[in-house]
Amino acid sequence: MFIYVGIFSSNIYYDTSSVAIILFIVFVVTSLMLTLVYLYTFCILHKYGYCFMSSLRQDVEVVAGTLERVLRDRAERNP
Repeated sequence: MFIYVGIFSSNIYYDTSSVAIILFIVFVVTSLMLTLVYLYTFCILHKYGYCFMSSLRQDVEVVAGTLERVLRDRAERNP
C-alpha cells in the first residue's frame, strides 16, 4: 500500500547547536507573546487599585474627547 522511497531512508544528522538555538528563539518569542497576552487579558493592578487596561481605556477616551472638541471648534470657526 505504501511506497518506500529511498530518499527517506538516508540518515540525516542535524547540527544540535543550530537546532538548540532555533528552539531557544522559538521559546523566547512564544514566551514574549504569551506574556503580552497575559498582561492584556488579566489587567495589571496598579498601585491605586484600578486596572491597568481600564486606565488606558480612560486615557484613550479623554484624548478622543479632546480631539473631538478641537475639531468641533475648528469647524465652528471655519464654516
